[in-house]
Amino acid sequence: MLSVAGETLNGQRLIEFRLGHEAESEQGLAVARAELLVRAEVRSRRPRFTLWAFTVAGNGSETRVGPLAGAARGAGRAWQRLDVTRAARQWAARGARAPLRLLLDCSGCAGRVRLRLGGAAAARPLLRLTLAARAARRRRALDCDAAARGRCCRQT
Repeated sequence: MLSVAGETLNGQRLIEFRLGHEAESEQGLAVARAELLVRAEVRSRRPRFTLWAFTVAGNGSETRVGPLAGAARGAGRAWQRLDVTRAARQWAARGARAPLRLLLDCSGCAGRVRLRLGGAAAARPLLRLTLAARAARRRRALDCDAAARGRCCRQT
């Protein structure tokens, strides 16, 4: 999973997540859970802020902000966690060929909190995906006439 700080929309930076060879699977991805981790550097003693993530669709002049992907209230932690499962499932259902684009907005940051959206790899936003296991499919036809203890066996 690769994170890229992309263009801006209304003064806010967009982040994109792209899949590597995982997207080439013929079965697709079944996302069980998705979590966005963003590093926030707090400059005040008791910060009160809310971090919002919105999906973004389209490019250039056709760019539009989609539904809310997740939100988190700022605590004392450096890494803020946002649940973006619904947005990641929709992205995976579309094939995950195009990048997942998110707009991050911080209410109450105004010079007190700095979001690390680019730069060194150690501070870039992370998208943690937990994939659902796919049901195993048999590759051969089975003849279940002589089943032992309820299991099918192949007869030759």
